[in-house]
Amino acid sequence: MERKAFTVSIPSAGHVNETDYAGIASGRNTDKWQATGLTPERSARVDAPYVAEFPLVLECRLLHAIELGLHTRFIGEIVDVKAEESALGEDGSLDIGRLDPFLYIPGNRTYYRIGPYLGKAHSIGTGFLKKRK
Repeated sequence: MERKAFTVSIPSAGHVNETDYAGIASGRNTDKWQATGLTPERSARVDAPYVAEFPLVLECRLLHAIELGLHTRFIGEIVDVKAEESALGEDGSLDIGRLDPFLYIPGNRTYYRIGPYLGKAHSIGTGFLKKRK
């Protein structure tokens, strides 16, 4: 909060072990960078590090920090996006299949990979009403 900045590093499924460890280990007692072997990289746009090994990074300027009991919600403006070339499709846009991110489901404390391609946004639904009639 002092630096008015933060980053969001999106790991691939290949880093689920390191990500889970970082979520359960206390930073007060453990150097998470050293323990996981991950590398802190200095951002060029904001005063906050990101995880060099993760394929997608959002660099954000802090706009608001809202206290929610034991947690704080950070709201920011994305000022830069970094994506590894391996996570990009033929057209240069982000390819979720190549990125291979995962989701955490808090209710049952599990991780899941994101599933296959479903269709193009703002066009997949164009035939919906025709099918319903």
